[in-house]
Amino acid sequence: MAHFVNPFTDIGFKIIFGQPASKELLITLLNELLAGEHHI
Repeated sequence: MAHFVNPFTDIGFKIIFGQPASKELLITLLNELLAGEHHI
């Protein structure tokens, strides 16, 4: 049985982006969301 994580929930977002291994992915996501305003 496969388990899926919903990234639109608080727990799902923390599971996906809260790991040290996904730090670069989180920075990329934030830079895309804040394009033109800020750069992380």
